[in-house]
Amino acid sequence: MYRRIALAMLVAVVAAGCGMFTQTRATMGEVPEGSGWLELTVNVKNAKVIVDGALRGMIRKADSPQLFVIPAGAHDLALEKFGYKRYAEKIAVEAGAVNTLVIDMERLPTEVVELPEGKAGSSAE
Repeated sequence: MYRRIALAMLVAVVAAGCGMFTQTRATMGEVPEGSGWLELTVNVKNAKVIVDGALRGMIRKADSPQLFVIPAGAHDLALEKFGYKRYAEKIAVEAGAVNTLVIDMERLPTEVVELPEGKAGSSAE
């Protein structure tokens, strides 16, 4: 068993060294020309981040800033999560800058629905 784990780790290290599993992670200085950072802080985790109708990612942790690289200019931003009111706003992203938004999504109201007498559960006639 340990041999298999060691072999898998060796293969992963060799493959990573060959560039087979390259993973790019942008830092604050690596924003593409003509783009800017959109820093979102949202009160709800797992909310979908939609820019100009395209899914750009999800909020991984509530109340923590999360960065997205967005082309500079005007955009339609939307946040969606089941059980919450859809958030939509027009935003402007400045090239080479950090554009910060703090958003509180609103929970949808829940209702208790009363079933008529005799309709609860299944009935056998």
